[in-house]
Amino acid sequence: MMLDRTQIQAILPHRAPFLFVDSISSIVPGERIAGEFLVKETERFLAREGDERYFPPTLLAEAMAQIGAILVLFPEENRGKTIYFRSIEEAEFALRVPVGSRVRVEAQIKRLRSRFGSLAVEAFVEGRLAAKGVMSFALG
Repeated sequence: MMLDRTQIQAILPHRAPFLFVDSISSIVPGERIAGEFLVKETERFLAREGDERYFPPTLLAEAMAQIGAILVLFPEENRGKTIYFRSIEEAEFALRVPVGSRVRVEAQIKRLRSRFGSLAVEAFVEGRLAAKGVMSFALG
């Protein structure tokens, strides 16, 4: 199952410029998801070091959380609920994400009980691991 940006906006409350997810390429409700976004030259939030412009790690974590939130909020019984980010553990940022990169994020539910859960999330650039972590959340 694939979702475009319009369908994503029906699930998440985020809007431009803070909605980073462009598309969902696959989703298995209650199990796993894969989504993508392109780091555009026109992004307002790019970091800079010398001549290099890149997507900041903090926003990469946010983009990863957005894709995880789509997985959690996708089932009809969770639509309209609010997902609260609680923590990220085992976080590792291995690569800078330069302008022009297409980032693929994969998330898998590790635990989901009642209103609390956790997701294992990984972000890839050109097949290389850019970041990973275990994100916990609460549903309200």
